[in-house]
Amino acid sequence: MPRANPESSFEVAARHLFRHLNDVKSLRYNPLVRSMHVGAENGGADRAVLLAVHERILMEASALCKDHAAAGSKLRAHRQYAIVAALCAGEPAAVTATRLRLSRRQYYRERRIVCVRVSHALAQVGSGGAARSEVGDPLRLLLARAEALLDQGFARRAVDLLSAARAGLPEGGARSAVQLRLADALISLGSASRAERLLAECSADAGAHKRGDPTDQWLHDRQLLVSARLAMETGRNADAGFALESLARRRGAAEDADEEALDALLECGNWYCQNGSFSRARRMLDRARDISRRLPHAAAHRQIAMTLLAAHCAEDSIDEFGLEHHWLSEALALSISNGSACGMLEAMNGLMGYFVSTGRDDEVYALAKESLRIAQDAEGTRVLADVGIEIATMMLRTRHWRSIDPLLFEVEKLAQPDTLRWAILKHLQGNFLMRGGRYDRARAPLLGAYEAARRVSNPRLESIVLRDLAVVLHRAGSVTEGIEFMKHAVELAEDYSGIWSLWNTYEAAARLLTDRRIVRLARQARAAISARASASHGEGDHTLGSALAKRARRSHQSPEARPRLTIGKG
Repeated sequence: MPRANPESSFEVAARHLFRHLNDVKSLRYNPLVRSMHVGAENGGADRAVLLAVHERILMEASALCKDHAAAGSKLRAHRQYAIVAALCAGEPAAVTATRLRLSRRQYYRERRIVCVRVSHALAQVGSGGAARSEVGDPLRLLLARAEALLDQGFARRAVDLLSAARAGLPEGGARSAVQLRLADALISLGSASRAERLLAECSADAGAHKRGDPTDQWLHDRQLLVSARLAMETGRNADAGFALESLARRRGAAEDADEEALDALLECGNWYCQNGSFSRARRMLDRARDISRRLPHAAAHRQIAMTLLAAHCAEDSIDEFGLEHHWLSEALALSISNGSACGMLEAMNGLMGYFVSTGRDDEVYALAKESLRIAQDAEGTRVLADVGIEIATMMLRTRHWRSIDPLLFEVEKLAQPDTLRWAILKHLQGNFLMRGGRYDRARAPLLGAYEAARRVSNPRLESIVLRDLAVVLHRAGSVTEGIEFMKHAVELAEDYSGIWSLWNTYEAAARLLTDRRIVRLARQARAAISARASASHGEGDHTLGSALAKRARRSHQSPEARPRLTIGKG
């Protein structure tokens, strides 16, 4: 019987790969994994090559199976990954089928499906991506340096570096590229008005670029992305969302894979999570992972951003409770090892939310203090404002809620009115007053937060504010109005909330509404919350503690006068 030629087609290559998965000599001829053999012919490294092939296959299988688990097929995802692992281990098919309680026919059907999917992922990795648009090497290094400074929390230094470079450049594509990065740095610094003037200047210069210039499309896409970030900073969130969706749709459908496409998909995915559209965020994550596999090297902060997006997407799934913690811990470890202050802070914010949902109040408090210390050392006010608001959000749900009294009102100086940040802050202030039993005083900030959430078109925040406003109105004597608000809060939460927020909404609604369905869902939520807390009981976060302990405690504050935020004693 003649041997099948793995070069003849993708289908033959896929069958050949998994038929000869433990035969390193046969695998040398398989186009899906041939690149892993380069340089190993004379080194006697057959065993190392085989291990590398197995590691790559298991990594692709793990990513695919996690995606399917997120879509609701958790049992099947685990089964398919077990089949691939058994193939790599050389386990006979009959033994694997018996162990997984599958009929022989069902085993081979599942094996064919997962092997084809893994082979497709390997083919995408091997195909590589189109070459990036050509930007001169010195300019590329400058932009990369500025990007690294921003990620490390040195927004002021990035602004100074880019401003000096821009002053020495003539009109043209290089100057526009520097201006766009400078606008981005100014947004991080908290200087939205200066960023807006730079973007207007870039728009005026756009017509001067030569059509067909290889950097022209890169500049256009970068301008759309920075403009969307600025729109979110100034309260035009709906405009930002429209721009991000348009950019992500076009870049996600394109054949070329580059870091700009990755940025667009990750930014859009985060925007979807922020607004409670988790299924759309997962689609962005899937496409970002696909592009990342095709890139030879992606900057560390983009890998961190992708891991954080995976954690945010997990907020919508009961089954992904453990995965949420896994992704957040991995993002924190990556951030610490790469010196990413922004990544560290976002991962720590996520972990605070995880600890809140499992009743670990003391760990929330400790993490809040460390997070604020890191943010206080960062240059500019944007990071500090975000961290202050995030800490207040988490601490309000713990027994240490009174300790945010100074912080909650100090951070108001950093929040621009009519923005999402301002809406969240007003909600927190109303929530703080409500927890202290001052319902009459809580009503005004909560109403302001509700109107602001509607202005920035954020239904996720709108549902949370409505829930708390309904409780305040009900307890202040406006019973009918409170009931109507709570009904609307439930409707919004069921469409746009993460699982933790939805559970809290059911709990609050059950106390106000005489609705059997809500009461039943609240009872289920209480059981789920209890199980969630029990699952994490005694779960030590030694990695977190040791990683933070190893981080160098060096201060890099800007010499300019900056506000100081404080947390009271727990």
